[in-house]
Amino acid sequence: MSLANNIQAIQTILEGVTGVENVYDTVRNWQTEKQFRDGAATPGGGIQFWFLTRESTAAEDLGPRLTARRHTVALHGYTALSDAAASEKTFQALVESVVTALGADRQLNQTARHSGPAQVRAVDFRIVSNVLCHHAEIALVVEDKPA
Repeated sequence: MSLANNIQAIQTILEGVTGVENVYDTVRNWQTEKQFRDGAATPGGGIQFWFLTRESTAAEDLGPRLTARRHTVALHGYTALSDAAASEKTFQALVESVVTALGADRQLNQTARHSGPAQVRAVDFRIVSNVLCHHAEIALVVEDKPA
């Protein structure tokens, strides 16, 4: 199967996690405040979004006409910080829910031979369009099914 199918499967898994909103299968480049609000706003009036992108691909020669390809897919999640709503705790729990969901389907809806455990590489803060956001970077190594 292809990288595009893997990313689509990851997107579907994320969209099934309670509390996850606005999952994109590419990095978005919102140029205006309106684009940002339209793309990142949640039904409850908050800000949350996730970007999925390939970070790298390693290849291993397994013999004549057979190559194992392992894609590292990066998931970047953002949620607006809110002291009043204790958003730090909520966001940390959401990150754990995403990791659990990815671990529950290691073949990514049958699009991958195998995926490794999701790795939370960073949890920090970013300012996006003048909004202070929690940010998580999760990495998932996905091995293609041989053609």
